[in-house]
Amino acid sequence: MKLDIGTEVSEEEADYLRESLGRFNEPFAGPTNSEQFRLAVRDENGKVTGGVLASCMWEWLYINVIWVSEHLRGQGYGSYLLQAAEKEGLKRNRNHALLHTFSFQARSFYERHGYKLSGELVDFPKGHSQFTMCKHLSSSKQEDR
Repeated sequence: MKLDIGTEVSEEEADYLRESLGRFNEPFAGPTNSEQFRLAVRDENGKVTGGVLASCMWEWLYINVIWVSEHLRGQGYGSYLLQAAEKEGLKRNRNHALLHTFSFQARSFYERHGYKLSGELVDFPKGHSQFTMCKHLSSSKQEDR
């Protein structure tokens, strides 16, 4: 057996590792029902000026990335994207949402949208904290958009 420490892992090998872990987890947690989706805000030229990268596992929606261009902040685009991602999660039968944010980012924004602090990783990065935030999604509270 040879231990190969490096950065060269093919996408096929990465898929193999993810699938192998999934097969290990399944007897304990059930099928992951893993999915991914993306949402984008584009300007009149078609350039992305904001968006969401999200994934779903089990009954959870995970907001991997949510970003809005600086010149659009404070105009409701972030709220629209977050609510659209939650609505898409509900369409995919996800009952909970999870995300991470840093102390220099948007914790209060997520709290205004009903997210609760679930954990804090101090000094990640040094001098700051990373917050884990969760929310129960309810179809009765989601508006049609």
